[in-house]
Amino acid sequence: MKIGVICEGLTDFHAINHYLGAELHNAGIQATFISVQPNADNTSGGGWGNVLGWLDGNPLKERDPLFEQGLFANSRRLSGLDSILIHLDTDILPDQSFVKNLKDRGYVFGSPQSSAAKCTELTALIHYISLPNDASPRMKNRHIPAPIAESSEAWCVAVDTLFNGSAEALAGQALANAFGTALARYKNISPQTTYKNINKSLKTREDYCKNTKGNLVGLATCAQFVSIGNTLKNWKFI
Repeated sequence: MKIGVICEGLTDFHAINHYLGAELHNAGIQATFISVQPNADNTSGGGWGNVLGWLDGNPLKERDPLFEQGLFANSRRLSGLDSILIHLDTDILPDQSFVKNLKDRGYVFGSPQSSAAKCTELTALIHYISLPNDASPRMKNRHIPAPIAESSEAWCVAVDTLFNGSAEALAGQALANAFGTALARYKNISPQTTYKNINKSLKTREDYCKNTKGNLVGLATCAQFVSIGNTLKNWKFI
């Protein structure tokens, strides 16, 4: 199974690639994740604008080569995909520039409160932006929304074997502290009491996700991770 990923940034891709890849491997499914957006050698910052910008800049008809044997953007690596996974983090919901973008599109967004409700809203939004009303069942089947509760750092926290609690319920400073603590434990150094910023080093994130992908027990408590995993496990060509 070859899955293209449209995500906010490469730190998100590393979490998707290693954790969902391990989940599928454990289910007997061999999957390869390909970073379509951002490109694997893109070291610029991430964000929701990158996802929506890619979808706007690559209308549905122009995405056909992604699923065929021809070339997409002069790259064979980005061709012959079975499906594309489209990611957004729920932490973007209070972002006023994001809200304005949706208003400019004429899209009415609700006021979800729970993690599950936020993911449901983002799923509907991803469908709305990525697929026109007349999209064929085949193309709808190949576009898989993958909203992550709060951010992909929550998945990184969940695989910390010493973490107790619900990783998907963390937000803001609590999530930054939990992620910083998980990373410190991984590096075998003493955690700080608080962390001002989340470490976004691509090499650090890739190493962390790669070497903690065997700790999937904690991710079983992350409802959205389980939901995306089940969608991929049950995906079939139509």
